[in-house]
Amino acid sequence: MKLLGKVRDRSVRASELFQNAASGGIRERGINSVQSVCARRAELDAVQGEISALGYYYLRGKRVREAAAVLRCNADLFPNSWNVHDSVGEAYAALGDRERALTSYRRALELNPEAKTAQKAVADLEGR
Repeated sequence: MKLLGKVRDRSVRASELFQNAASGGIRERGINSVQSVCARRAELDAVQGEISALGYYYLRGKRVREAAAVLRCNADLFPNSWNVHDSVGEAYAALGDRERALTSYRRALELNPEAKTAQKAVADLEGR
């Protein structure tokens, strides 16, 4: 899977770290491999869309736990992006974690009250 992004001199590309974690058997080694990548955030030439693409790759592949871990890391790296929090909410909803999904969607709405997908998700999750 080719991901977008630019590499700065002497930086580590986020997608490479995540893909190395994944190819090394993220399912077998557990979510700790994603968390260890996220812990290296100071080294990352992190591109928000690149990390989101990997999260959605896992989500489409029904690897929901991995998707949630990658997208949660993206939210840690980009805490002021409403779109990232919306994506985290989607992953948590797919996991069946209603409370975390609501928290993520509400954070997306704090950052962008006009976010239609988050508005709809909150309404659906709250049964409105």
